[in-house]
Amino acid sequence: MKIIFKTLIALLLVQVSYVNSWDHLRHASPGQFPHQAVLVWIGALPFPPFHLCGGAILNEFWILSSAYCVVDILHLNNVRIKVGSHNISLDDEHVRNVEVAKIIVHEKYTR
Repeated sequence: MKIIFKTLIALLLVQVSYVNSWDHLRHASPGQFPHQAVLVWIGALPFPPFHLCGGAILNEFWILSSAYCVVDILHLNNVRIKVGSHNISLDDEHVRNVEVAKIIVHEKYTR
């Protein structure tokens, strides 16, 4: 179980623009982590969009993220899913921004 937990932590950390190698930091390549997604908060102006949480792409319809990231979202038009990003600060031809159709929080989630 300890190995699985460490692996999950490692997978979640790769969504930033640098990948921690065993001896140095290096840039992630386009398409290197195709299973990663980012939940982006699109709030009211003048505040710019910001990265809310990470997520894992399960299939073409579902993104898995933490309940605490989405439990307080009241309007779906305030959040987008960003996929295909290899640099958290830059959008390029690989990036797709997708609207959120539905948020489901597990019935046993508690704060």
